[in-house]
Amino acid sequence: MEKIDKRYELFEATLTSSGLKSRKVLHDYLKSHGWSSIDDFYCLKRIDEIEKWHSEDLASLSVLKYGRDIYETDEDISEDRATYWDSLRLSYLLASIPRESNSIFLSCANNLAKELSLQIKYQGNDMSVRQLEIALSNLSDSLERKYAARGSKDLAIYIDMTYQLTLRGGKTDF
Repeated sequence: MEKIDKRYELFEATLTSSGLKSRKVLHDYLKSHGWSSIDDFYCLKRIDEIEKWHSEDLASLSVLKYGRDIYETDEDISEDRATYWDSLRLSYLLASIPRESNSIFLSCANNLAKELSLQIKYQGNDMSVRQLEIALSNLSDSLERKYAARGSKDLAIYIDMTYQLTLRGGKTDF
């Protein structure tokens, strides 16, 4: 059994700024729009029906400065020890979320880009939200042709089986 291609598991877009921006302003914006902070990154919980093999998060967001992750917690930010950032890595667990969630993910990318004056990039190329949507749709089509429907139990089992020997000691959750 071949291991699933990593590009099918995690879809990532980068949102870049032309200059440094305040982490405190970003933190406040994200918190006011439903994002939770966990250590040094943020996540947006799904609000639709979630099967036990689905990801509970719609997206996660890492904060970077000069291409490196910034490790700052809620405590750092609340105590005014936060610094600055210049890009965000927006991640979407493609294989473990149904395709119907694409529009919500794309809306997140669009809102972040507009509200924070950021440029969306995918695989190093500047993209409009429409171009990002096409890339996401094409990748989803390819995944579904090669393996199974996104977010399906069959795909979750396939992924679990390819990892079970190394990650779960031969056990499966299904």
